[in-house]
Amino acid sequence: MLFMYKQVQKLTILVLLWISLPVFLLVTNPETLPLPLLIIPFVLLLLILYKTAEAVLGITLNRRSSKRVKIMAGVVAFLPTLLLILASIRQLTVRDSAIVIGLLVMFIFYMRRIDFLKI
Repeated sequence: MLFMYKQVQKLTILVLLWISLPVFLLVTNPETLPLPLLIIPFVLLLLILYKTAEAVLGITLNRRSSKRVKIMAGVVAFLPTLLLILASIRQLTVRDSAIVIGLLVMFIFYMRRIDFLKI
């Protein structure tokens, strides 16, 4: 029963996060928003992608350690957010995209091989 409650709680948090980003973007005007609040959509996106990746990886890689799942979810969330940040400041090129995708592939390859029990 407790396990089911935890799963419902995680799903509720995930749905609320997915709803909060479009609501924030619809309610605010970037031209009148104070400068520090301009990073909130990126932070929300990073959090949404992290929680989603953590949930998906937790289900699909149930035999893996939770430390490995958290690290993999962090990288899977950070790299698309990095691409979006670069695109928003008009600094995203094909080379940057290739580098980020290469980093993601390399990271996934090494994460499958590393043994977290020794660390």
